[in-house]
Amino acid sequence: MNKQSETTHSQRRTAWTWESWQYFAWLAAIVLLAFVVLIMWSTSTAAQTRRAEQTIRHALSLRADPANGAQLYAQHCASCHGALALGNPAFVVPALAGQLDVYLVKQLVDVAESDREIPEMHRVLARAELVQPQAIRDLTAFICALEPNASNEVGPGKDVARGDKIYVDQCAACHGDSAEGFRQGFVPALRHQHYSYLLSQMRSLAVGHRYSVDVEVIERLEALQLVELVATADAVSRKSRTISKRVPQKPNGLSEGK
Repeated sequence: MNKQSETTHSQRRTAWTWESWQYFAWLAAIVLLAFVVLIMWSTSTAAQTRRAEQTIRHALSLRADPANGAQLYAQHCASCHGALALGNPAFVVPALAGQLDVYLVKQLVDVAESDREIPEMHRVLARAELVQPQAIRDLTAFICALEPNASNEVGPGKDVARGDKIYVDQCAACHGDSAEGFRQGFVPALRHQHYSYLLSQMRSLAVGHRYSVDVEVIERLEALQLVELVATADAVSRKSRTISKRVPQKPNGLSEGK
């Protein structure tokens, strides 16, 4: 190999080494940046969760003023949920009347802290009148004292028996035989809820679109076919108001001792 060829080969090798170094340097920088972002996100999420838990417990420890809650509801909630909190199935707006107060408190705080994504609710809960734990306590006390919806929307009624079986096998241990929910564990009442809203939430949960829900709930719903979700939502929408006394085997929401 002559000197000119050796020089050209050396130059190419040097250029390749420099380009490779630049490539791996950029790759390392990207990996490091991703790692830093992940750490920051995890820290932020943990702080957000702690703040939410503290706010929930603070709100529930307060003495409720339902009269103030009625004023807050009329001003901020009635336009969507209705004067008596019966919801609107045409727009997939849930019925709230008669829901467990502990569950509503948790959901309002979760939305405020973005642990649950409902864009229109984020705007409402950012209002000065609603940011304080006392306001949340008063509002939920008023809503929960209202009479539950006796004429909620029900499903097509084609496969209710199948839906009932799925509910008994997959849901009743936590939500109760009559879908009445449980205060312990922040498990919501599902009875008297609109079929369209139940189905919408079940489908959202099945793909992990809510962050403050027990993983087991997501896994169980994810395993169901659409026809099974439809049947279950239909069956639940028809549940009676009979109160079950059974203690839930695996409560949802905040665990005890936190």
